Amino acid sequence: MKKYLIHIITLSIVMVLATFALQWFNTGYFLAILPLMVLFITILTGGLHCVIVSNMKKDLRQSIRNFFMMTIGTMIVHFAVIFFYALTHMNTVEAAHNAKVFILVYCIYFFVYLIFETFELIHFVKSQKQ
Repeated sequence: MKKYLIHIITLSIVMVLATFALQWFNTGYFLAILPLMVLFITILTGGLHCVIVSNMKKDLRQSIRNFFMMTIGTMIVHFAVIFFYALTHMNTVEAAHNAKVFILVYCIYFFVYLIFETFELIHFVKSQKQ
């Protein structure tokens, strides 16, 4: 678990630096909420990982079902965040542009963390078999 924490903190720092790179290079795509979005996704991914790992130590068959239910639940949470932000930020042209940027960056971050979590779980399962 200690290695996982180091990996997820390192990934989060890289993602926050990438977020601030949008502002440093004056791309026009920086939103003040983006660093908080990284924190939110990190906490959600870390919590999901802790629950999945603790379930895998008990019963593998039960943990697979729990994994799928929790993955669907987190996807619903991510969709709700995107939907709520888009719904509340579509009143002007500039706000609509910001909503599109938010949705695009959120999806990129989601897929980066999804790939990270998949590799971490594969590594965990392989280490459990040995």
